Amino acid sequence: MLKPSLPPSLLLSLSIALPVCQATESAGQAEPSLVDFSLEQLGDIVQRVRTALLPGSRDASGLATNDPSYYWSLRSSHDLAADVQADFLLRRVGSLPRPALPAYSELDLRMAWQPSRRLDLSMTGQNLLHRCHPEPGAPGARQLIERAVQVKMVLRF
Repeated sequence: MLKPSLPPSLLLSLSIALPVCQATESAGQAEPSLVDFSLEQLGDIVQRVRTALLPGSRDASGLATNDPSYYWSLRSSHDLAADVQADFLLRRVGSLPRPALPAYSELDLRMAWQPSRRLDLSMTGQNLLHRCHPEPGAPGARQLIERAVQVKMVLRF
């Protein structure tokens, strides 16, 4: 049986709108003007986990307590224009003790454009900080999660 010890976690969510200067041409000259830049969602999760076996427990493998000691992520979504969205997710996962697995950080990005009500175009990059990172498992049988880029088109009839 596990004896969990969980310190408080932090969940932060907020919505703000930020003005951004953009140069526009007026009578042949570039003049700054304000453009709405909407930060729709900013979220953060921070978690620290400590587990231990209760006296008399029979976990010979050690897997019951093989959790990362911490995990955090930061997610943000932006409307850059009425038809353009950008999202990002940055995350950090702590190391595992048995079998040893190093901590890692990764970044996912998504850009989307909706030129019409019937058409969506997007590009998503996943695990962009490293070529690959290992997932938990026996050292010879671990799955490697590789960097990936996907292009998507949705056409509505």
